[in-house]
Amino acid sequence: MIPFLEKFFKPVNYELIAAKDIKLEREKMYELYERSSEEIWIVAGELTPLFYNERLARIIKRNLEKYPNFRVNILFSKNENDPFEIRKEKMIASDNIFLCNLLEGDAFGGRFSMYMSEKRFPNHFGIADNSILIEEIHPEGDDRPALLVHNYMTFVNKYKRYFQKFRSDSDNKSTKLTYNDFFPN
Repeated sequence: MIPFLEKFFKPVNYELIAAKDIKLEREKMYELYERSSEEIWIVAGELTPLFYNERLARIIKRNLEKYPNFRVNILFSKNENDPFEIRKEKMIASDNIFLCNLLEGDAFGGRFSMYMSEKRFPNHFGIADNSILIEEIHPEGDDRPALLVHNYMTFVNKYKRYFQKFRSDSDNKSTKLTYNDFFPN
């Protein structure tokens, strides 16, 4: 791109991550969230502890503390065949507990939100500012390729709308979680 134009237009960059390269996908996801300074939007299936663990919770907490307007929204289903209470117990028994702990005392003034839905969403993705990591639609537990795209706001905004649509879908009730959902008084 012509240097003069780069001041006004950022080039769209993308990277395809192979289905079998789960470690690379995880590292790219962490890098994406570490660089974020405005917002993170996540739609996930079962919050696999391989990805959703203490390291991710530390990244999110650091960004929430560092940037006063930083926001995080996570929407997931866990195992849709399990009752709500069982799904919450499984989260506490896994590395998901570190994300649950971020809800304690509403420490971030509503800037960190987690929603559990009744059904699994087909589209799984993570948005960080102007970048998005999208997984190919896949059954639970299957390998899948992922696409990482930077500087394509039309694409990012489309997937933010998916998040809002999924969260408010009347056929698939989602519940905003609180710390007391996991650790009752």
